[in-house]
Amino acid sequence: QEHGEYLDITCQDATGHQAFDLIGGELAERLANNVETAAEIVTRVIAKWRRFWGQASKQLLTRERQIGLFAEVWFLTYWLIPRFGAAGSVGRWRGPFGSRHDFESNDFSVEVKATTATRGCIHRINGIDQLTPPDNSPLFCFSLQLREEAGAANSLPSVVSACHARLTGDPNAIGMFESALSRAVYSSIYEDEYIKLKLRVVTQGLYTVRDDFPRLTRAEFPNGLPSGIEYVEYDINLDGVPHLCVARQPAEANVL
Repeated sequence: QEHGEYLDITCQDATGHQAFDLIGGELAERLANNVETAAEIVTRVIAKWRRFWGQASKQLLTRERQIGLFAEVWFLTYWLIPRFGAAGSVGRWRGPFGSRHDFESNDFSVEVKATTATRGCIHRINGIDQLTPPDNSPLFCFSLQLREEAGAANSLPSVVSACHARLTGDPNAIGMFESALSRAVYSSIYEDEYIKLKLRVVTQGLYTVRDDFPRLTRAEFPNGLPSGIEYVEYDINLDGVPHLCVARQPAEANVL
C-alpha cells in the first residue's frame, strides 16, 4: 500500500507459487519495518532475487576477486558518494561493465587496486593499457592495502551493506548499484561464505598517474610489443612514490 492505494498481484502459474510466496514474504517483512520507502524496498528485493535466479549456478568469487570487488565498493562508498552523491557516484562505476578503468567520467578516471602484500604497497597491473590515462581527463590510481585477520570488522558483504545504506532514498542509484553487483557476479546468497574473509584496512591513498608514475605504456613500445609477446602483466610498488599521493583520506579527495 502507498498513498492509500493497494496493488493486487497474483501469480497464475502454480509452479511459481513457492517462489512468489518467498518474494512476497520478504517484501511484507521489509515494508513492515518501514525503514526505507516502498520503492527502495521493491527495487532491492526484486534485484536480489533476479541475481539469485541469474547466478545461482555460478561459482563463488575467488579470494582475489572478492578483494578486488571489496576495494571498488569501498572506494565508491567512502570516497565517491560523500563527494558526488548517490547516483552521481554509482553511475561512474564502470569496471563491472568491462570498461578500461574501474571508475570513469568526463572529468576523471580511477583505477582501483587492492593488495594484501606484507612487503610493500604492491599491486598487479593487468595489461599494457590499464594505466594509460583517457585522452582528455586525468587518471588516478586508488590503492587499498589490506590484511586478512579473523578479528577484522570488514568483509565484502559488510561493505556492500554500507554502500546500500548510503544509497537509501535514491531508488535509481540502488538499481544501478544492484546492476553493477550483478555484472560483477556478486550474489548475496553466498554471503555466509564471503563473510569468512575478514579484512582490515591498513592504508589507503589516491595517486595521480603521470609521467613519473611506475607503469608501462604503449608509448614505450613505438613499434608495438616485441614479436611473440601477447600480453603484459607486471607488479608495481607505490612505496617509492609518496609524492604522487594526492589524498590519504576521503576528506582530502578534492582533486576529483
